[in-house]
Amino acid sequence: MTSSALVPLLLLVAASAPVRSTQPGVIGYVEQGRFHPLLVVAAAQFGPFDARTMTLTGAVARDAFADGGAEFPIQAEREYADPNGEPAKYGLAPGRSYAAAFFALSRGAKPLPSSAPTPELVQSFLRFLADDERASEVSALYATDLDGDGKMELWSAYRRASGGTGRMVWEQRAQAGAWVELADRCYGCSVSPN
Repeated sequence: MTSSALVPLLLLVAASAPVRSTQPGVIGYVEQGRFHPLLVVAAAQFGPFDARTMTLTGAVARDAFADGGAEFPIQAEREYADPNGEPAKYGLAPGRSYAAAFFALSRGAKPLPSSAPTPELVQSFLRFLADDERASEVSALYATDLDGDGKMELWSAYRRASGGTGRMVWEQRAQAGAWVELADRCYGCSVSPN
């Protein structure tokens, strides 16, 4: 076979080879050496992280909202069942733990647009959560409008009386004082991952 005949064959083989890449838009948090995915942001839409089809291994986690923040690889992933018995997974980030940060996998050079939440936004959110056990120790960390709909998302950390800590993302609704939960994950609450 001549070299000119090999070129189309090599291009065909290269094009058909599976490409392993981490899907863009996975945002989560890191606690006790584990990256916990919260949600996926793609095409200005929020969606759930699908542990059955999405991968974490090999991705680089960067602080989602801060320029020049922490950056590290996800070394491996572990599967477990969440408190509802659904498949879940976390990524290994040995020696890492951040109480007040969110991380995006394969984020790119620039952080996602965010600001400090206004006192009015925080008060509205805390009034909404008044009867929720998460409301006692909530830290509102970032306000965003990643989906561009004009309604603010609030990225928060919390600690339960049981000692479990978690992160949650809620979006403000058009109706005054109304919020909808986009994601919530609590490490050390109910069933913990192995």
